[in-house]
Amino acid sequence: MIDREDREGVRTVTMSRPPSNGLSEAFLARLAEEAKAAAAAPEVKAVILRSALPKYFSSGMDGADLMDSGGRPRPQLFENLFLTYRAWLELPKPTVAAVESYALAGGCIVAMSCDFRVIARETGRMALNEIRLGLSPTPLFLSRLLSIGVSPAGVRQLALKGRTLRADEALAVGLVDRVVGAAELNAEAFAEARSLMRLPPLAYAAVKSHLMRSQGPDFETTWRESLAEFPRLVESPEAREALAGVASRGK
Repeated sequence: MIDREDREGVRTVTMSRPPSNGLSEAFLARLAEEAKAAAAAPEVKAVILRSALPKYFSSGMDGADLMDSGGRPRPQLFENLFLTYRAWLELPKPTVAAVESYALAGGCIVAMSCDFRVIARETGRMALNEIRLGLSPTPLFLSRLLSIGVSPAGVRQLALKGRTLRADEALAVGLVDRVVGAAELNAEAFAEARSLMRLPPLAYAAVKSHLMRSQGPDFETTWRESLAEFPRLVESPEAREALAGVASRGK
């Protein structure tokens, strides 16, 4: 499900949960554990998050895990996404997401939790398309878009229209930092991680923490409000209908 490799101070965390790295509750918990393990390992100076699957970085929430036995959406799954996002966001070391293919909805959020994103020119795609499921990315993830440099026009394309952006479009709006050839993606992500790990680590951790809290006047308030908003949103008739459709396709 998740593999790790340490080389020259860089830990590569590779997601491999066919067919699309769907974010089940257990898979999200493992991802959070990997972030905490990397933070605690003194030999790890930087981390790359990538996928072993040719078509998906992650398709987002696992349809088979979306609904309970009574046909109601499971808020716990969304809470696990928040907790995994925060574990990676708070990892006090450089992190790079290598996006070779589709990073959709929750998959896009996972990529956004990394400091930098490198995407494959030919096959990379990103979408924060919760609106198409009757949901909102919540203030937490919308503020993250702005804090990593996504333009207001880009935020509207992603969040209000739910558009899936090609690699060049994602670069143009500021969602990714570099576009490279698919064949060079892993090597370029490794080079980026190696470059970042040469920066003073205590200063890097401090700046990273300050940037996280610069998302809003009170990060913890935004966190609590956003975490509470998802259970309300998933109970709306439009969200329940859309999520039921996703769940049926995931079975």
